[in-house]
Amino acid sequence: MESVQNRVNGILIGCGKVGGFFDTLKVKSLNEVYSYAEAISRLPSLNLVACVDIDIDKANKIGDNYKITKRAKTIQELNDLTFSFVIVATPDETHFSITMQLLEMKNPPQLIIVEKPLCLDIKQYTQLVVEAKKVGSTIIVNHSRRFDMRFNTLRKQIQKCFLGDLYRVDFNTYGSWKKNGIHLIDTLVFLFEGKNLLESIDVSTKKIRLKGVKWTDINIQFGDQFVVNIHENPEKYYQLFDMDFRFSNGRICFQNFEQKLSIQKKEINALQESVLNEESINIVQNDKSNMMNLMYHVEEYFMTKDTLEKFSINRIQKTMEIYLTILKHYEN
Repeated sequence: MESVQNRVNGILIGCGKVGGFFDTLKVKSLNEVYSYAEAISRLPSLNLVACVDIDIDKANKIGDNYKITKRAKTIQELNDLTFSFVIVATPDETHFSITMQLLEMKNPPQLIIVEKPLCLDIKQYTQLVVEAKKVGSTIIVNHSRRFDMRFNTLRKQIQKCFLGDLYRVDFNTYGSWKKNGIHLIDTLVFLFEGKNLLESIDVSTKKIRLKGVKWTDINIQFGDQFVVNIHENPEKYYQLFDMDFRFSNGRICFQNFEQKLSIQKKEINALQESVLNEESINIVQNDKSNMMNLMYHVEEYFMTKDTLEKFSINRIQKTMEIYLTILKHYEN
């Protein structure tokens, strides 16, 4: 165990579910860690010296659970502290302003980790990129599938076109596009890096009202490459998160919040019909949660001076541009 003096200090801004309340019950294994506070508590080289929330009761609760000494309602109350990294896990609409406050500090943190989406305007994204470079800070966004070993393995296989060309994607998600759409778009950008997804985007939406319940379905056509259908599932009934990627020679399906993965490949049966059969490929399984994988990268960054460039905001420009383009249609 590192001594307290040798540990890298950070602060947590936002003491909600992903901040620490996801793991208020006793967590046993590393693949069950879903919050920042719990993940950091498992790493000997990292240490939270303060937690911030406008609801001081939440800050006190997380502080008590994880033995964090300083609790505050605002960043300004932390002027007496020295810290190298900051986690921004606040409501979506506050991510930009809080990150800018951190970059404008007299001694900006070396690393800022922001929950998705980073911001809700492309001008804000550009401003953050410029300001971070100016002050020498690194900003990364917790796009969780980038820290999932299964998605990293599939990405390599997809780049080899092992199932042919993508022609259709169906997403079933819960809540609103504004909240969860960024998951879907960054997954596409990550898995299909190299495709010119911005060349031509045609978006149509269908607002549905049934028995007093409202939701919106979205259709996105990426030029002559492939089509994406996004189906919102009303949370009134239950939460749903499935992904179905259809290729010319097969299919990849993630079901029930990625708890089940199915890979199918096209074959010709005895009747000379094209059918799909389960395909077995060597997928690296997660022995740690995406959150733990993220924070292991952070620990390595500070301990070995390894770069986090592949996770930095410089790599998510395409994600932000596509997401914000679709968001305009969704809100109209």
